[in-house]
Amino acid sequence: MNISYKNTPPPSCLGFGVHVKIWKIIYGAAFIIAMLEISMIRQFFDQAASITKDTIIIVLLMLLFAGWFIFVAKDHLPIYYDRYNINYVAQGFFKMHLPGMHFNNTNWPYICFAMRIFTLSSAILYPLILMILVLSSGFAYYQLMNKIMISALILTMIALLYFIQKKYA
Repeated sequence: MNISYKNTPPPSCLGFGVHVKIWKIIYGAAFIIAMLEISMIRQFFDQAASITKDTIIIVLLMLLFAGWFIFVAKDHLPIYYDRYNINYVAQGFFKMHLPGMHFNNTNWPYICFAMRIFTLSSAILYPLILMILVLSSGFAYYQLMNKIMISALILTMIALLYFIQKKYA
């Protein structure tokens, strides 16, 4: 089966093509920063193993998704995404399905760019915000704060995707 791709290159300002090396450097720096933050959390909150475990899970998931968008995701979707309203993208082990959202080659480069930025910044900011909240209010409200932060993270990501789809439809 021959799958054709749209011939128009994505905008170079989004960090595709020549700038792939820069994304790899940014990913490496974010990975190192996130691991340093996790080690800081392990030192500061030695008595609370759940804080470290929860933080590691969220950070590693964000780094996994960022790695997929940087190293694996293709810059172009097959041409049938432009011809038909398809609300999912499947590339390799990754499948993103959002009801009411249609992926095409107009919005896909912007979605990739936004998800790269969002997942890398989430991997860095999540441990910092969690440390600040736990240090300021103590361990009593940790479970509640963690649930609120994870919910806000997921809702922000979904809202960002829908906003980009509507803007570049």
